[in-house]
Amino acid sequence: MKKIKPKAPAIVIRKIFENQMETREWAMVLAFQRGVANADHYYVLVDIANILMMAGATDDKRKYAVDYIQHEIYPVINSIRERFKRTDKIGCSGTELTKIRELVQFNDDFWKRQCGELYSVVLIEYNKRLEAIRNKN
Repeated sequence: MKKIKPKAPAIVIRKIFENQMETREWAMVLAFQRGVANADHYYVLVDIANILMMAGATDDKRKYAVDYIQHEIYPVINSIRERFKRTDKIGCSGTELTKIRELVQFNDDFWKRQCGELYSVVLIEYNKRLEAIRNKN
């Protein structure tokens, strides 16, 4: 008879995944804070914003996420990108760093209020879009 390996309950697996994501997000904040941010850190920031935008667009009750990203975070992302074009360095101002920190907290708060399935669905769609962009180039 084949031994069945017990698996952790879904809630435990989800919590482990959330901890890994949160660690990655705070590492990005720390890199910007210390002035050592690179393209990977920038793309973590962009991914958080874009995934929140997609999730916020799924329901009027979540539209506040779209508004937040459009008005508070996309200007920061654009500023970082423009600064990189001018200086060839990825960095941010003190005000932008504060907004990046707030984004990580907003992201955490937002996903704690959503069903687990929403994140999976949005992430799959986001990855499809990224793949389409890569294939286009």
